[in-house]
Amino acid sequence: MKFPFGYLIIAAVAVFAATACSSHEEPIAFDADAPTQTMKDVDMFQSDSGVLQMKIKAPVVENYEIDENKTKVDIQKFPKGINVTFFNAKGQITVIAVAKEAIHYPSQKRMEMYKDVVVRDYRKGDTLYTDELIWDQNKSVIYSNKPVRQVMRDGSLLRGDGFDSDDNMNEIRLRRPRGVQVF
Repeated sequence: MKFPFGYLIIAAVAVFAATACSSHEEPIAFDADAPTQTMKDVDMFQSDSGVLQMKIKAPVVENYEIDENKTKVDIQKFPKGINVTFFNAKGQITVIAVAKEAIHYPSQKRMEMYKDVVVRDYRKGDTLYTDELIWDQNKSVIYSNKPVRQVMRDGSLLRGDGFDSDDNMNEIRLRRPRGVQVF
């Protein structure tokens, strides 16, 4: 007597279903320190009334939701570097800031850039080098508490123990300035 092929399939599925089900479920373990979202090859844009103001480019962006004092705080980490380009109202590049790492605190309107930070001001032709740059949008200031080197368009080299600036980098004030200025 021959069994139809269909009966063989039904029997195989029934055996699989009976052995695959389990009444005992393993809980899924979550890493509290892991990001809630990871994005790769990211381009973010900020505009106002249709006018591009800023572009952020990063190979990896990790979003975290951290519980601080029973309050959820969102944090964005840029562990593999960041490139921030600022534009004027005409769409021209004014400043480019690059760093090997960064952290953005959106609720605090604060960006911190670390490790080999380079800020190139295309309006003045100056370049600033430091290992830390903090942009506090609430206070409209950019500053660093780490040593800084500023190379001017004319070749002058200034050093400081940090700097303070308005958030457009128009007025950079080095702390304890020293260096060689070309006249």
